[in-house]
Amino acid sequence: MRYLRLSLRALLLLSLHHTAFAAAAKPLLNHQVEDFPELVGHDILLDRRQSDGASGYTVVTGIQGTSPQPRLEIRQLEKNVDQWNLFMLGLTRFMATNQSEKLSYYQIAGIHGRPYVPWDGVGPGEGITAPGYCIHLSQLLLPWHRPYLALYEVESATSQDNLVGPILDYARVSSRDRLYNLFTFYSNFSEFGTESYTFGADVKNADSLESIHDVIHGVTGSGGHMTYLDYSAFDPIFWLHHTMIDRSFALWQALYPDSYVQPTQMIQNSFTIHQGQVVDANTPLDPFHSDQNGTRWTSQTARSTRSFGYTYPELANNANISSIKAAINRLYGGDSSPSNSAAAAIQPSKRFIDDTPEEPSLFPRDPAAAARPKPLRREYIANIVSEKFALNGSYAIYVFLGDFDAGDPSCWPTNPNLVGTHAIFAALPGDPEGNGMRMSSGFDGTAVPNGQVPGLNLKVVGADVQPATTGDQFPKWGNFAEVKQNVGRDTCPVK
Repeated sequence: MRYLRLSLRALLLLSLHHTAFAAAAKPLLNHQVEDFPELVGHDILLDRRQSDGASGYTVVTGIQGTSPQPRLEIRQLEKNVDQWNLFMLGLTRFMATNQSEKLSYYQIAGIHGRPYVPWDGVGPGEGITAPGYCIHLSQLLLPWHRPYLALYEVESATSQDNLVGPILDYARVSSRDRLYNLFTFYSNFSEFGTESYTFGADVKNADSLESIHDVIHGVTGSGGHMTYLDYSAFDPIFWLHHTMIDRSFALWQALYPDSYVQPTQMIQNSFTIHQGQVVDANTPLDPFHSDQNGTRWTSQTARSTRSFGYTYPELANNANISSIKAAINRLYGGDSSPSNSAAAAIQPSKRFIDDTPEEPSLFPRDPAAAARPKPLRREYIANIVSEKFALNGSYAIYVFLGDFDAGDPSCWPTNPNLVGTHAIFAALPGDPEGNGMRMSSGFDGTAVPNGQVPGLNLKVVGADVQPATTGDQFPKWGNFAEVKQNVGRDTCPVK
């Protein structure tokens, strides 16, 4: 039996819930594309730059220019009117492409899951009819999405620019602490990248980037396309989401360059790989070709973002480890970041909103105080183990510290005692031909008692944390110890 692992730091709302996401996303909904022309087929743009060669294979290259282009955060991209218009025009043209074309939005989105058909001449493994090509619960998850995103990026771009796709940094608020922990003390790629869990695993490293990835799928989907693995790539937010996941992957790689994909057994089928098959860094990332000879991308050849013509602002200009750590501290360190603490310590305050000068203080601030060693603090993490396919589809787990109304799941996301929320991202069961599926469980607002969720287990782990003293260093975690197991009522809510 295989399980999922994730981690929620106690006393903080770490995971994304409906209210938080709505607040964060609202500015993104108030855009207009200036001078948007009437759509007439594909005439508004030049032809796509990526096409089939003589062999018939689509070679995935990414957007290649004179130097790797940084993928910008979408709120930064929108500030440049020309770039924003080009991005919207390209995406609109791409989505209008006839679905019978191999490079249409429909067929490229369909690579991920349904309709379970071959793409670019790469057929299914022997006896496999489902699911799609995408690989989950595996170390190949993060590398697999690199050529997939590169393919999307080229097809959604206009021919007049070298604009690479944007990211949506939802972790600045909702998943900040979880992502920061992954950067600061997860040095093993198999623990960082995938949520698959085996008993006896290290109690301190129960979270993963795949677990955070699942939260965004489940909660932003809320029963729509993003909620279900088979259909998620048809939602445009899928690409923003996975570009953010790839950025986190790239930042982690820069911090820990020596740890990468190791030989492991597949936990479940993909369209071309059988359950139990051993995969490694040289396993083909189907169905993506890297040349006209039929060579496919692998985790090894997709290891660097530069292979696909892009980078991220935090990694540009030959960034070193210190500058990367400083950037991560600024973005996600919160109170744990010395740079953020120092900024708060020396930031002059105003007694009034107007320009009235502040009165001199009898106790002047000492800017060096922020650099002095901070006292050791104790942190607590809630580790949850759950079977991925326990409820025949995606579902959410809510963790509370205190009372909650077990009979009204609609109020859980805003309950003041909510510690965190996690979503399990799973495929819908159904026949391989897609003629029927069950949606009896998932994000339908139904509470499920603890005892009805096979394998559900919660452990609270404590650790000592020594804060860093400089803005280009991370805090140090140690002395991990399990505090409690199976905490909570029998009606711990899942819906």
